[in-house]
Amino acid sequence: LIAQLLFPLAVLLLLLCMDGTTASYFNGDQSGAVRTIMNSGIYMALHCLILAGSNVLVALLGCRRIRQPLGGLFRTTDFSGWKAFQYICIGIGLQYVAVLIYAVLKYVGQGLGMEFPEVSLLVLLYTCILAPITEELLFRGFLLKSLSVVSTRFGVIVTALLFGLMHGNVQQGILGVLVGLFLGKIVIRHNSLTPSIMVH
Repeated sequence: LIAQLLFPLAVLLLLLCMDGTTASYFNGDQSGAVRTIMNSGIYMALHCLILAGSNVLVALLGCRRIRQPLGGLFRTTDFSGWKAFQYICIGIGLQYVAVLIYAVLKYVGQGLGMEFPEVSLLVLLYTCILAPITEELLFRGFLLKSLSVVSTRFGVIVTALLFGLMHGNVQQGILGVLVGLFLGKIVIRHNSLTPSIMVH
């Protein structure tokens, strides 16, 4: 929610700094400053920074509130290179299962559109480094620890559902829920975010 509110405000502020007007942003006009922002790495970089910053901020404040030391989120028990390899293979398998589920839903005619955005170096940096760390801090760190007070199963299921919803589209949502369940399970098993960050 923080990221969704801050991102448009940051874009508008950037537009004001560039050409002194935000009217083109609201009118859908793709000229001038709007085109510059949308067609450059600025847009994606801003999005990455705000999303990663929001994840870390909420996780830090939340962990402080529940008196969970951050160092304690990364100490592992019963975790090895072989386990890491197994978990990563399971994560890749779950990705293929999610793709199949999405393909079936699309084929059945749910009216779902599928877009394939260009993958840039910035997207890869966020997807492979920033997102695993910041999203795991938030979801399997603060939220899982907080919700597990009710029960471990409740914490794993709810964080997986929230993780899927956070991605904002059906394709990534399916993957988010499936992988979120698995990530929650391995965090509980090893009492650490290290395995989940690696799989993510």
